[in-house]
Parts: sequence; structure tokens; C-alpha cells
Amino acid sequence: MRILAIALPPSETQQEILAEACLRFSPLVSLGAQAVFVEIGRCHLLYSEDSIRARTQVLLSRLGIAGRIAIADDLATAVSLARTQKKHRDQIPVECLPTYLSPYETTDLLDEMIASLKRLGIGELGAFLALPRRSIAARFGKIGLFCRENCEFPERVPLRPFQAKSRIEESERIDESYALIELEPLLFVLKKILDRVSLRLRGTGKLALRMKLSLSLTPHSHVTEPRPVFDFVFPFPQGSTNSLIPLFRDRLDSLFQRHPLESPIQEIRIEVLETVPSQGAQKNFFHRKEEELESYRGIVARLTDRLGYSRVFHAETVESYIPERGWKKTLSPPVPRPTPLPERPTRILKTPIPIHPIDEYFQTKHRRWKVIEMQGPERIRGEWWMNESEERDYYRIITDGGEDLWIYENRETGATYLQGVYD
Repeated sequence: MRILAIALPPSETQQEILAEACLRFSPLVSLGAQAVFVEIGRCHLLYSEDSIRARTQVLLSRLGIAGRIAIADDLATAVSLARTQKKHRDQIPVECLPTYLSPYETTDLLDEMIASLKRLGIGELGAFLALPRRSIAARFGKIGLFCRENCEFPERVPLRPFQAKSRIEESERIDESYALIELEPLLFVLKKILDRVSLRLRGTGKLALRMKLSLSLTPHSHVTEPRPVFDFVFPFPQGSTNSLIPLFRDRLDSLFQRHPLESPIQEIRIEVLETVPSQGAQKNFFHRKEEELESYRGIVARLTDRLGYSRVFHAETVESYIPERGWKKTLSPPVPRPTPLPERPTRILKTPIPIHPIDEYFQTKHRRWKVIEMQGPERIRGEWWMNESEERDYYRIITDGGEDLWIYENRETGATYLQGVYD
């Protein structure tokens, strides 16, 4: 077992949100006493430890959490190293002994024992483990002996799997001294909320089909609608902040132009009402297909929101004897059709280059090729109506270097030329 522990400050309230977001790294995530544990031993083929540590740090930055990270072979050691930022297990202070008693709850059962150890000059875990078992049992009783056993065999403590919430809901309170009533400041706060929503969606392997935005306005006598609600239904599943923000901006801009907010916003809440499973959990690092598809879906969603569903579509061909029935409307991305390779080379030289055949070689002034395979001839003659009588025999040759060349021989002069190259 290999555990990545994220130690959180006592005031941190986003522990469950962080745990959901960490599900993108591993399906085995657990919540401890102000800590999140991720089992990464089975993820070594996907991430190195340095890579997952860096990714976790980026995740904490996006959520605005000041957490500390460490990796070890068991829960208690990992979180103790994270909290104290020590390099080795023996250097962990004895104040962390309650973590070895239970990494999931806080306890004060060892307070007297820790105070006694410090009076004896034993301040680190290594010195505590060097004490004889008999003296620990005689001085501190069963609880001390149990703590010693857990320190010697910390891997015995199992990982408690974390269960993500079935409903994703995020909110943000606005400082009363800040009069938030314009669109741009609202989008700035929305981005923070949507960041948390998208991280939770990705962690649980879902995409959003429908969201609800609720605003709580400052109550005044002239406010007719203190809690406006906006429903967002997407033509394609969405899961990225970069694709969601333009959709919110376009819709809210249109609505606020017709019905401006009547008073400053006190609270913003976003609920994900409908989701679908995402197609894949791991990102492909070798091409940008996922980013392109996400960008395409975002553009189509913005167009349908502005123009209407019936006015945005692809024309997809279907089988029909009637020409006007030979196509249908669809919003699916166009499927690339296989293109047959051309019979002629894709690069034709503007001026053919003279080449000289010598045994199994062709050479020019600057290059020499060894011929492995030759196909042809294909005889081509000039247009008779242009009084062109030149005849050429064309050959396709494969060289030992992998080049695919198109050459021809002038039948009248016997000269040979390089005409084109197959890419």
C-alpha cells in the first residue's frame, strides 16, 4: 500500500469536496481527522509519485486550500509527515502518536502519556520505539501498549473508502460590504464555484446536462423577486469551467439586459440537476482530440442557446431515393470519412529533376537512392489535339530509405526524370 496524505488546517471546511476531486487519481479515497488519504500504490503505471504530488498541489491551488502533502506506506505515517514536514518517520514528534492510535478521529487519550514522554526527554517517534515494551506497559498501561503496536505495524489500519455525495451543490456567500450587482463581478465569483463543481464532476466521472443557478438578493421594499432562479439545459454534456463560463455569460447577459438585478447579491448557489457518465476517466496526452471535442460542444451549446435548437445543426446524409430527403439534422460531431489514397503523388515537382539509373541505383548530382521495389510502367502521352507526341513511362519506386518516388522515362530520348514524391 502506498498512501498520499493531504493534511488540512483545522478551519478547512472543503474536506469532502477535495475527496471527491481526488477520485480522479484513484478510486480508493478516505477521509481522516482533518486529512484526505489517497491510495496510489495501484496507480504507478499512470502517475509517478512526483507527478501525482504536483497534480495534487495544482488541485489544492484551484480549490484555494492550504494543504500539506506527503507520501508513505501507511495512513498514520503519511499524514504525520505531511503535518510536520519531516523527512523520515523516526523524526516525527511524539505529539503525532494519537494519529497512530487512529488516523480517522482526534483523541485526547494520550495527552498524559505524551507529557510524560517529553519530561523523560523522548520527543520523537524513533526514541519512543526504542523503549522496551515492558516499560511502556508498566508505565502507560493498555492504551500505551496498543499505541506502541500501531506504531510498529501501522499498515494494519485499513483504508475506509469514501462515498461521494449523489448530488453536487456549491454556494458562495458575498460580503455585505461588496455590492455585487454587475455581470462581470458575478462571473468572477461564478468561476470559483464552477471550478469546484467541475472538479467534483470529473472526480466522480460525470458530466452535467442540466444546472440551476440561484441568487439571493438583498431584501428591500422595491425588490419584487428576491430569489431569481435560472435553469441551464445543455445540448451536450458539460464538465469544464472553460466551456461553462461562456454559456453562463451569454445567458445572463441576455437576461440582465431585459431584467437587471434589483439589489446586490448576497449568495450564489449552483446545483447540478442532471448528469451522465463521462466517456473516459484518463486524459490522452498524445493528441488534443478531447480538447477539440470539448471546444466544439461549448460552441454548439452557445449557438443553440442564442439561436435555438432547431437552427443549429449538421447536415448528415442518409439513404433516400428522393434528393430532398437525403439528409437530416444532427448535433453530433461530424464523423471523419476515410479518404482513399490518390493514385498520383501528393507532391509534383514544378520542374522534373534529371536522374541517372546505375544498376540498382538512381542518382542525381546531390542524392543517391537504392531501389528496393519498382511498380509500372504507366504510359502517358501528350494531348493529341495539342500536337504533343511525347510519350512517358511512369514508375513508382520504393527506396531503401523509405522514400516513395514517382519517376518517368522519356521514350524518345531515353532520359529519366524525378517527377513527384508520395507523402
